[in-house]
Amino acid sequence: MAEQSFESHARWLPPFHFFVLPVLLINIGFQIYWCVRAWFSVSGMLSVLVAVALFVGIGTAQGWR
Repeated sequence: MAEQSFESHARWLPPFHFFVLPVLLINIGFQIYWCVRAWFSVSGMLSVLVAVALFVGIGTAQGWR
């Protein structure tokens, strides 16, 4: 039996790597833009925080392959 390693199990998942992650990164960019445009309001900063939390949470759940 072949020895298991990270390299033998790592793979690209096109729906995740080429759709979900870019959409989440675009969302972070828009939230930062709107936060700055609203002069760093509490709701704007909360939106940025939620956008970053979604990106990190989904990336962590996926295992950052």
